[in-house]
Amino acid sequence: QESAGLPGEGSLICSVLQEVMGKDYWKSSPGAAAGVNRWWTRSRLPLLCPLTNFPISLLPYPPFKLRVDPARPSPRKLVDGKYLAMLFIVNGGAVACGRELQEAEIGVLDEYIHRCKLGAFRPGRVVALQKKASEAASPAEQRRAVQELERFRSAARVEMGKLRRIQES
Repeated sequence: QESAGLPGEGSLICSVLQEVMGKDYWKSSPGAAAGVNRWWTRSRLPLLCPLTNFPISLLPYPPFKLRVDPARPSPRKLVDGKYLAMLFIVNGGAVACGRELQEAEIGVLDEYIHRCKLGAFRPGRVVALQKKASEAASPAEQRRAVQELERFRSAARVEMGKLRRIQES
């Protein structure tokens, strides 16, 4: 696994990755040769997303790790992060696992959507558009922001419907 750069550079990178990720990282799954680690698909427990009741192991992307208590780093519940983001966008907020999403979690959810390449539907955009509408300098500016927010929510509703149909089939 030599790279085109310095001699031994590829080996060094692999050894560092193995040290950081664990010795069996490259052998962990059928897609491991391509660097794909689909850990959530290998659960022996039948985990269901508490929002959708869809099996976590069948998600085509990693689940979002939602803190049970936002003030504590653990425990966490695995949820369908794309669905959670859509829920937040469509409703202007979201109750998940018995509690409201916190402001800091919206940023974390945005990062998750970006990292997993799940599209343009990021909850942070709703927050920004709501703020833009509430702080508008003129009624025309406020109207434009509200219209943009409604278009974004409408597109998210369509996407959420597609997601539901896929998960129900």
